[in-house]
Amino acid sequence: MSQSIMNEIFKLVLNYIDQVCFDGAQQKKWSQCKDLDSQLQFIRDAIPQKINEATKNYDYEALEKQVQKYEHEIRKHIRMEQQIKLYAESLQQRLEEQEGVNECLSNTKQLVNVIIPNFQSLKKENQQLIEQIKRLQSENYMLKSKLNEVNERINSHQTSPVCDKSKNQDSYHIKNSQRYQTIDFVAPKQKLNSRNIEDHSKQYAEVKTQISNTIDSSILKMLQNRRDSLKLNDAYKSSRDSSTIEKNDSNKIKSCINQQRAASQQQKTQHKQMMDQSSQQVRTTTENVKFDLKNQSDNLRAFLNTQSFLCNKKSKANSRPENRYNKSHSEHQNANSNYADIQKTNKIQKEYLQFSQNYQKYLDNQL
Repeated sequence: MSQSIMNEIFKLVLNYIDQVCFDGAQQKKWSQCKDLDSQLQFIRDAIPQKINEATKNYDYEALEKQVQKYEHEIRKHIRMEQQIKLYAESLQQRLEEQEGVNECLSNTKQLVNVIIPNFQSLKKENQQLIEQIKRLQSENYMLKSKLNEVNERINSHQTSPVCDKSKNQDSYHIKNSQRYQTIDFVAPKQKLNSRNIEDHSKQYAEVKTQISNTIDSSILKMLQNRRDSLKLNDAYKSSRDSSTIEKNDSNKIKSCINQQRAASQQQKTQHKQMMDQSSQQVRTTTENVKFDLKNQSDNLRAFLNTQSFLCNKKSKANSRPENRYNKSHSEHQNANSNYADIQKTNKIQKEYLQFSQNYQKYLDNQL
């Protein structure tokens, strides 16, 4: 049983030697070996020789290059895995920041929605005040025109010939009163109005009948002139009273105009203060939103810079001394990764700028 197994094993070894180990010269030597001992001796000498030839012909440099290539690919995959992890963390942080920005924007939108009705009401009040100012200006213009008419009437009355004549009659009356002080009913200091003129004429008629025998015609003529002068004096006084009344009316009109001007000026100042307060509130809200957005963009930019710095630092620490080709290849890979990071940061900055511009346009439209 064991002999048969040994024969089979020996046949398998011979087949293997025929297929692998022998070339033309060794095949001839093998054919010359007839007995088993010589064949075993030949196999024992041929196998180490074949092993030595195989080891001599094998290229260790190619193996080393393949090993280096595989190591480089392994490091590359490790670095890519780390970058993917960092990118996932940065995306998570950006998502949280965007959620904060969205919350801030929702708060500002609610604030703007609260401010807009107040702004609309202030706008309506401003329109009402403008209409009231226009109405007051028209009334002021009408009152000024009336005042100018009254002043023209006063000036025309003062420059009229009737007024000059009454002044001359007053001077003549003063002269006559100085000459005839003995007459009882002649009183230059007495103030006559339109009602006591008739009584004075009756007294004059009675006195005229009493002194007709004693007073000559010159005195009668003087008394007649006196009566005419008194009538003119009364007319002048009545006209002067009317002028004083008109002056008082003009003063009242001026005071009313001044009061209306003061009221309109006060309303203007109040409206201006309200508009300034509303504009200040809107300005403060927009400045706060801009400041928050700027801080978030600065934080994002600083985070990206630190992440790119850490990636470069880790890649340098993990790299080994390689040949010139591998160094240039790694530098090219680092440059590509840095360029990709820069493109990502630029894209994020552009998105942020676009968002800030759109939000600014939205605020301007709301205002």
